[in-house]
Amino acid sequence: MKLLCLPCAGGSESMYFKLKRKLKDIIEVVPVKLSGRGYRIIDPLYNSIEEAVGDIFENIKDTILDGNYAIFGHSMGSLLTYELYYKIVENNFPTPKYLFLSSVEEPEFIPRRNKIAQFDDYEFVQHVYEMGGTPKIVLENKKILDVFLPIMRSDFKMFEAYQYKKRKEKINCDIAVFYGKQDTIEVANLERWENYTNKNFTIKGFEGNHFYLDSNLDNLHDIIKNLLVNI
Repeated sequence: MKLLCLPCAGGSESMYFKLKRKLKDIIEVVPVKLSGRGYRIIDPLYNSIEEAVGDIFENIKDTILDGNYAIFGHSMGSLLTYELYYKIVENNFPTPKYLFLSSVEEPEFIPRRNKIAQFDDYEFVQHVYEMGGTPKIVLENKKILDVFLPIMRSDFKMFEAYQYKKRKEKINCDIAVFYGKQDTIEVANLERWENYTNKNFTIKGFEGNHFYLDSNLDNLHDIIKNLLVNI
């Protein structure tokens, strides 16, 4: 089975390289390459969630033809995963066996989040640092920041402009929601993901903040393995 992995705001496919190595004995992790960063740094950044989802679908559609796959999204990547599911349905492609949604509230809540994309550079960088996951040395290095900041700001802009659209049909596969116990996200807003599926729902908290992944690779390995073993 393949596990397609969608990165967070400002992130690239490289954020899943450690998970790829950790899970190699049970699953083929496929880090999805988003436009404007990582392997595709010379490509233009996205202007909207819809544009991003359309591009992602075009790049994964051959990979998912056999239907033997799941999708993992972290933070903004979870919202992309949700919208990608319906893009897949709309195009009559095989749907995923499982969705893993990490560190983001249910889609209906997202338009009510605090908006930070329009903050000045100092305030924006401070907010990003407080979320965790981005070393302070990166945010204090002007050369790195000159590359990183436009990507992060562009991603937050499209994330915060997202308009929720209620679907007639619920997601027809199991959903697992993961989060860091020290994150500022309210667990109640994560638990509401259960309302989006007509299959099984699992929620699991890990020690850590918004970016709990790398410090919980062993636990993630075991949980993902146990959830996928009988599919």
